[in-house]
Amino acid sequence: MVGGSNFLSFKICAVLCFTLCAADTKTNRRTTSTSDDWKERMTIPRKYVGPDHEPESNILLESDPNSPEGAHTNKRLHEPDIVQNFTLELSNSSPAVLDSSVIFWAKLRDFTGHLGDTSKFKYQWYDSEKPDKKVTIDDFTSSITRVYREDEHRAGTYFMRVTVLKDNNAVAVKAMYYNLTGRLNGNMTVLQNLSYQREPNILSTDHPITLRAQVWDKFRSPPPRITYHWFMNSQPIGTSDNPGLNVSLSQPGPKHVTVFVTAKILSDVFMLPRFTNKSGNFSQRVILKDPLNNIHIQGGEAVPINDLFYLNVTCKGSGPTSICWKVTPIKGGAANITCSPSLFLLYCQHLVKLSIPSPGKYKFTALLINDVSQLEKHWYLYVYDPGSVNVPAITVPVVFAFLAVVIIVIGGAYIMKLRKKPYVEVADFDFHPSLTRETEGSRLSVKIRKTVQTLILSPSVKSTPRPVKSTPRPAKSTFKDYGSVEEENNRL
Repeated sequence: MVGGSNFLSFKICAVLCFTLCAADTKTNRRTTSTSDDWKERMTIPRKYVGPDHEPESNILLESDPNSPEGAHTNKRLHEPDIVQNFTLELSNSSPAVLDSSVIFWAKLRDFTGHLGDTSKFKYQWYDSEKPDKKVTIDDFTSSITRVYREDEHRAGTYFMRVTVLKDNNAVAVKAMYYNLTGRLNGNMTVLQNLSYQREPNILSTDHPITLRAQVWDKFRSPPPRITYHWFMNSQPIGTSDNPGLNVSLSQPGPKHVTVFVTAKILSDVFMLPRFTNKSGNFSQRVILKDPLNNIHIQGGEAVPINDLFYLNVTCKGSGPTSICWKVTPIKGGAANITCSPSLFLLYCQHLVKLSIPSPGKYKFTALLINDVSQLEKHWYLYVYDPGSVNVPAITVPVVFAFLAVVIIVIGGAYIMKLRKKPYVEVADFDFHPSLTRETEGSRLSVKIRKTVQTLILSPSVKSTPRPVKSTPRPAKSTFKDYGSVEEENNRL
């Protein structure tokens, strides 16, 4: 019994070894055949595309040197000759990660460049990664979908060749490349809603930013579970199950935004569930800048005709900046400025040289532009003729301004006079109340009149008073003596 069991074990081992050796030999033979026949399989016969069309540059062509131009004989491919005028367009959904689906499309156009919908064609799909040939019967468009499993295929670049036949005659032959990757494929976009933006990767600091990731790989159901990890200059800023994230950034400067994407994929192997993890990262480099604000214009407001003058326009914001300007009469309406500036300065400081030949009222409109904003500012000008005596726009404001200054000076002087006036107690001998009584209003008017007379009549240079001959009279009351002292004090 022992010898029989050993013999059975030996037989089983021999069968397994023979099977493995045969499979390895078959694999090596297929690999060698694929490697040796690469050029032969990629060789595509030249097709006639009509007198107004040229062959596509991405097609590998081979023709018999003894045949005339347009003839197409290729004995190695064993394909029938192309006898009709058709153009074949191929495309696919690669790059695609392993374990995902790749879709291949074919469109057939006639010599006029149009697609038809009535004829039926046979499409033969040959895949360099899969030795089997797939055949579809369609009209002028056809497509196939294939899944490349990670345990059966490797990442790399392969090709798909399509031959289109009608009534056993090849009407078009063409090949295309497709890519299989080991990581997820996609991209990331950085969006911002701005009224003006010169470059899509230059953003403003005063608007929110939307980060959005997109995975291009297509998986069969159930859909994979995808998680997004967001980073800004290698610092984490958030994690989400959604492909979008809103952020606000206030500091200008360059930024490196990255999203790390992980996907958990459920697939089946021999009717058994299997989970595989895929990952990939997408990034974008952006630059943040401050928008323009606080525009200031300095320069002349009233200038002679044909006189050269300058306006200095400054603002705050990130450079470089540029300026467009326009001078229009005020009666002409609004000045619409549309320009594409070519000269930019590092700082927002622009000197505009002007000369206006006709008198009148004008509006100077400046449009300042930087990478993330544009802003307008108006400046009003009065242009006059120096030889003309009628300058009401300047004379009338100057006269009224002078009168206002005079009134303010007189009022200030009166107030200062009242504050400096000393208080003296005097005896009030009111013998005749009906003759000497004054109201408060009359006293105030007398004081204002005396103050004005003092300011107007009193010269700044001291003058010698003329002697007056008079006969001294005896004082009648102490009130008159106090009044003289008050006037002296007023003169002092």
